[in-house]
Amino acid sequence: MKETVLQALSNSETVLVLNALLKKNYCVNAISQELNMPKEIASKHIKALADAGILMSENKNNFMHYRVNREVLTELSSDLRELSQINEEKCDTEEINCPQNEKSPCDAKETQDCSSEQKIICHGHQS
Repeated sequence: MKETVLQALSNSETVLVLNALLKKNYCVNAISQELNMPKEIASKHIKALADAGILMSENKNNFMHYRVNREVLTELSSDLRELSQINEEKCDTEEINCPQNEKSPCDAKETQDCSSEQKIICHGHQS
């Protein structure tokens, strides 16, 4: 479920729909008008949020109205807070049996002389 929630929240337009629904319950037509978004697009984002368990629906006068299941967001927030509390340990290249070329710190001033693997390991990026 968490993966589905994160996947839904990875789309900026879906987050825009979520932000509106956090403030007020809407049907698809209303959210479409509120966000100046085509109804089909708004519906797609609402479906993604609902499939992830972030939205709950209620039938009002033959229209489905959506509201946010805040418990899902609170749980995700708690999980992310726990992840942020994990302490990073220094890598012990001897203990994990790294290849010899990874055991000594990189002394290259410019990354153009490094292999792709060295760029990631020593410099934290590939470019």
